[in-house]
Amino acid sequence: MKRIFPLDKDTIYSLINSGIDETTLPKPEDRPVQIIGYDEQFPSTGGKQRVRITIVDLISGIPYIDVIVDSKNSETIKSVFLQAGVSFTKPTIIVTDIDQSYPKILHDLFGDNFIHQPCLFHLQQLICKSFKKNCSIHDELLKYKFLNVFYNHDKEIEWLSSRLETEDHLVSSGDKSKYRHWLFSIKSEFRIICNDLKKSSNQKGRRHVRAYFDIVEHQLDLMENIDEYSPELQKRLKMMDKKFIDLTIFCESQNIPTTNNFIENYFFRTLNTNWKKRMRTDKGLINHLK
Repeated sequence: MKRIFPLDKDTIYSLINSGIDETTLPKPEDRPVQIIGYDEQFPSTGGKQRVRITIVDLISGIPYIDVIVDSKNSETIKSVFLQAGVSFTKPTIIVTDIDQSYPKILHDLFGDNFIHQPCLFHLQQLICKSFKKNCSIHDELLKYKFLNVFYNHDKEIEWLSSRLETEDHLVSSGDKSKYRHWLFSIKSEFRIICNDLKKSSNQKGRRHVRAYFDIVEHQLDLMENIDEYSPELQKRLKMMDKKFIDLTIFCESQNIPTTNNFIENYFFRTLNTNWKKRMRTDKGLINHLK
């Protein structure tokens, strides 16, 4: 009877990696109009930061390309697009984050043959970063007024507005300990309110995104009071105003996505934050993504 020896760990890893190398990933279907999402992630291998560039067909969810490069610049991004196999002659819709370099890069590649929609989710993230986590209710209300331009947050604004008088009273009393305790409690309650609103909405996709004329109205309301905001918020609002036409491109058609959330979810499934810095080699990282 032939004796079978167990395989050691390195042999098993080698067999697995060989199988992954030989695996052919599916390609997006050929369609008359391309709807593409572009995004980046910044993992580390061997202690050195890399850039993961991903281009995804937002209709099928299949990546055109998912690669690891040393650094990100205009020429690298163009090179990845050229490797991806996308068509530069078909009508194309592209969703990216708010990076100011993308419009020129995309125009160099696609000419006038594309529509560029900056991701509204990335814009919301930038707005939130302009406010401290433990900010006052007044600042929390201002944050939600900014978020309210593109997404309907009327209920959150109504709830926060009803707490302003209590905050003013506590601040004027001079009892900092009592105010901090109240603020912690009210913020905890507000988080529960926000989660309940999110669960009860049962809205998918873009149905909670505002209509064009509502967006215009809320943007103008903020612009009227721009001098009252901090320099950072003024800068953010001016950016929103400057990019307003691009940010509202989605209003022209139901086929234009408003966010790159699909890629964000794809990143989380394939390389979430707990794994970003655990890879030792580029090959190991790429095989993990596969």
